[in-house]
Amino acid sequence: MNKGGRVLDKLSIVIPCLNEEKNLAELHDELIGINNGKIEIIYIDDGSKDKTWEVIEELIENSSVQVKGIRFTKNFGKEAAIESGFNVCTGDAVVTLDADLQHPVDTIPKMIEFWKNNKDVYIINALKETRQTEPFIKSALIHLYYKVFSFSCGMNLKNHTDFKFLDICVVKQYINLPEKNKFYRGLVNWLGYNSMNINIKINERPGNKTSWGNLQLIKYAKNTILSFSDLPLKSITWLGLFLFFFSLVMTIDTLVKKINGSSAEGFPTVILLILGIGSVIIFSLGLIGEYLAEIFNEIKARPRFVLSNKKESDYKDKQ
Repeated sequence: MNKGGRVLDKLSIVIPCLNEEKNLAELHDELIGINNGKIEIIYIDDGSKDKTWEVIEELIENSSVQVKGIRFTKNFGKEAAIESGFNVCTGDAVVTLDADLQHPVDTIPKMIEFWKNNKDVYIINALKETRQTEPFIKSALIHLYYKVFSFSCGMNLKNHTDFKFLDICVVKQYINLPEKNKFYRGLVNWLGYNSMNINIKINERPGNKTSWGNLQLIKYAKNTILSFSDLPLKSITWLGLFLFFFSLVMTIDTLVKKINGSSAEGFPTVILLILGIGSVIIFSLGLIGEYLAEIFNEIKARPRFVLSNKKESDYKDKQ
């Protein structure tokens, strides 16, 4: 008995999948006994090129627990996959985790107990104790990204993962957010619900391969910062102000030297200044263009994803 605590009648487990045919069966077996089997597992095939959907269909047919499958027409991204899972979940709480076996499933029972025994906690974040083995350059870029994100957005998401336990009220609020370009980790934090953290050790990815390339990671980092902060846009104003004062100082210095008769030929200096200021202007225009693109994508109001298939196990008949 859980005297005075919350009761978890059903737990929804949302799992985005991209080319994960080799991992799903093992992951599914690990999840079966969670919450004494009172779960629903929602697999989202985010445009996989392998047999991920066929494996999901097999799990739907043969599983002893409730299983739902969602298939996208193409790759719409992990954030869209998570939201599509939220749209169909019916549990009292939701867990999101990756399908690549890196997130330790044995942490979920600990999350459940934390949630049951702490009525004022609505979010449980799984934080990496240490990062998995990565090339030095990639590791340095990720570290830089978290520094930039923390400075521009005021949130410290270092070592956060998409492995989270959310009360259903958090999920409902997340779904109701009107923006199209959603950053899951950031928005869950932004909602402001009381949260607690639990440290986890990330398992090594089977084959040590990731479906995320460096260009995808850079694009993802750019989109999360632009969608979450207007500081880069505002920084253009401060940059312009700095250049104004710099040019004022240069003007005064040039006039003083001219009056004293000590001014030298400044052709190289002029060229360098033109190139430097020109680069700043082009960069600033590009940054403004990125924000305009964000606005353009929002006002088009296209759906975040398109389904090509949706299946659910005939769970009631199995009882």
